[in-house]
Amino acid sequence: MKRNISNILQLLNKSDTLLSYYYRPAVSKWIFILSFIIISLFYDFQQILFLRPQGLHQWRQCDGLSITMNYYKENLSFFNPAVHSMEADEGKSGHTISEFPLVYYLTGNIWKLTGHKEYIFRLIDLLLVFFGLFAFFRLCEEILKDSLIAMICSFILFSSPVLSYYSCNFIPNTSAFGLILIAWYFAFLYFSKNKRRFLFLSFLFFLLGGLIKITHNLSLLSLILVLIINIIKNHKDRKEVILRMFGWLALAGLILLIVFVYYYRAHLYNEKHHSGMFSFQLHPVWNLKKAAINEILHNFRTFWFKQYFSAAIQYLLAFSLVFILIYRKFTGRFYSEMLFFLLAGSLVYVIFWFSAMSNHDYYVIDLMISVCFLLLTFFMVLKSRVPVVFNHVLTRIILIILLIFSIKTTTIKVKDRYSGWMNEVHRKYYYSLETITPYLRSLGINRNDVVLSIPDPSFNITLYLMDQKGFTSGGSNTDSFLMERMFKCGLKYMIVNDSTIIRHPQIQQFTKKPMGKYHNIIIYDLREFSEQFTQ
Repeated sequence: MKRNISNILQLLNKSDTLLSYYYRPAVSKWIFILSFIIISLFYDFQQILFLRPQGLHQWRQCDGLSITMNYYKENLSFFNPAVHSMEADEGKSGHTISEFPLVYYLTGNIWKLTGHKEYIFRLIDLLLVFFGLFAFFRLCEEILKDSLIAMICSFILFSSPVLSYYSCNFIPNTSAFGLILIAWYFAFLYFSKNKRRFLFLSFLFFLLGGLIKITHNLSLLSLILVLIINIIKNHKDRKEVILRMFGWLALAGLILLIVFVYYYRAHLYNEKHHSGMFSFQLHPVWNLKKAAINEILHNFRTFWFKQYFSAAIQYLLAFSLVFILIYRKFTGRFYSEMLFFLLAGSLVYVIFWFSAMSNHDYYVIDLMISVCFLLLTFFMVLKSRVPVVFNHVLTRIILIILLIFSIKTTTIKVKDRYSGWMNEVHRKYYYSLETITPYLRSLGINRNDVVLSIPDPSFNITLYLMDQKGFTSGGSNTDSFLMERMFKCGLKYMIVNDSTIIRHPQIQQFTKKPMGKYHNIIIYDLREFSEQFTQ
């Protein structure tokens, strides 16, 4: 018996024997694609793909879709985007800008060929996430020489409720994340094969990811710091390597300069049009009182942490970090330094955007590159220091079980975001707006006729769903001064999705001329008031 166990342990330590068994790059890519499709079906992406924007953070979804729709309908130039809300230019236009509008502009131009098909936008985001996860899988596979472990690393990310929910959605963070993962894959190819085309492809995707979401430049900043450290340590020898590092630094610096110039221009664009819809300001923890900080921390502990990863994966990540700290002397310098700067940068990120992260769960997607390096570094150290455990079939069985339970948990959480309390307002009040546009046109209300859509705490949710220019109660309060301003800007109609709001004295005076009703939606004619204020 002891001899059999000894023979098994010797076999497990023979990495060359197991290499051909676990490392199957010719077949693994097809298994990955099939697995991704199956998991997506578990998440109900085949149905979600065709849903209108709804669920958690419908506000941000509709902001992006509104920019896309205006590219489609108004033939705007790339650097001159606009939304449905007429808050800019003192109530006279919708010109505003946020992140680099690559996906918005691309989708808007595709719609010119296909018509208004929101599933195209969802599909573009999902494909970018897919290619990013596939690139990360390939990177792990080549470094670890283990197709199964590499696949598990990639699908651990896809089992995150927050990443999976926004993968088939309209939020730019997932698109940027996918591009950054692709950038890292090409960076690896450049380091391993030393072919210049991989260098430029890597920085192209770093540039696009950083432009779409500036916070994804955490990867590039960490890489710059690692390169600087290595230049300092190796400045007396290995001149050829040092020159290559200087080349990387030059390109990285150029990318950061381009990103800075774009966002500075975006800031000037919004100032020019007096638009405060998209903010480039920080939301640091030191601006909050102690009670507010405690409340946010309580929300993290009781709700948000469960949305980032399942409990099983959180324990795995915590164990991975502890394991790396124990074996830190045996961790490759590049990966240990990258992981340190990514984790440190993530901490700084949380501190600077602390108050915003209390309600914006998708902000954590920008930090998931740290999880990528954590998983990769953990399995690298495990393979080199404890190969018996790394190669053991039981390790793979445990990881697969953890992954299955995580996917099951995420399936429930993703579906709950559409059927539970997080989508209650849309189902109760906004659902009828999805199909109201033909009815509005039948009443003679044109797309550019200025309306007031209430109640709506956002700038664009109800306006986008109707494809109607105008104002909302979120963009503008309905006090007498602001109502007068809206009338002077051409306000003609009021569209109410919750009839209880008309009991408010400030609103009730404008309900004298109802002109139509569509399910729970009531439309009022305000043109006589507009004439009074414009005389």
